Amino acid sequence: MTTRTKRALLVTAASVVLVLVAVMLLQRQAQVTTGQPFDSATWIATGMDRTATRRLEMVDELLASGVLKGKTRDEVTALLGPPEPKSYFKGSGFDTMHHLGKEGLFPSPKFLALSFESDVLVEAQVMVD
Repeated sequence: MTTRTKRALLVTAASVVLVLVAVMLLQRQAQVTTGQPFDSATWIATGMDRTATRRLEMVDELLASGVLKGKTRDEVTALLGPPEPKSYFKGSGFDTMHHLGKEGLFPSPKFLALSFESDVLVEAQVMVD
């Protein structure tokens, strides 16, 4: 076998391995973002675990359900637990943030960002750090 043939086989094998790894990562990505029903107890219990993805799995359903709509700051805290320390998101334009977890091929932390007016929730959105 010539050097050129060996090199071509090596490049082909490496390409196949990279494709397989990419497929596995994309499958994991799809599993993380699958909508799960919001459960306050589970949400609060996973709050300090920065490796957990349970909040990521629930956030779409939480926002779509409208369960936070019109809630006061205290009611939101009762449902979601305490937010991140204020210093973490200072200057973001939001009043509080809740860590959701990391996802993607190059994982970045995601947060549920909340804004209040007169102590009532007016905006909730997912943000990437």
